[in-house]
Amino acid sequence: MIIVGILIIAVAIVVGIYYSQKSKPQNQTIPQQSPEQSATNTPSQQLVSINVRGGLCPNGECSSTTEINRDGTVLTGGKTKAILDKAQITKLVNLVDTQDYKTLKAQKFTETCPTAYDGSEIIYTFNSRSGTEVISSCEVVIDQDSPLFYEINQIIPN
Repeated sequence: MIIVGILIIAVAIVVGIYYSQKSKPQNQTIPQQSPEQSATNTPSQQLVSINVRGGLCPNGECSSTTEINRDGTVLTGGKTKAILDKAQITKLVNLVDTQDYKTLKAQKFTETCPTAYDGSEIIYTFNSRSGTEVISSCEVVIDQDSPLFYEINQIIPN
């Protein structure tokens, strides 16, 4: 009976790892159109999106999304949770627009993604003037002390 239980756990772990590897978003840069392609090209209203997914909730996989918009509104689950003052949103817009994302993505995450064992993955999407950057905690070791992530953590504490 103990051996059967161990086998069931082992199979569940292997299946979890398989599906977490299969569904991992790739860190990517999605370039925006050049001004020549679109005279009305403006950065997305959404400045930062933070999607936390993984773990088990009563209705399946847990998931929550927090958005910070360029107008300073902070939404969680589509509902306004805060409105940033002009200084805060100006600082965050500047950090998102000037961030060296290549450096930020330099240290690859080599462990097993926590979603494989009922943990969470955090996926950050940054809409800068030069394009959209996606950074997954299961792909990159996130430096929480970098100015960009430090500022986000000041706005949205963990």
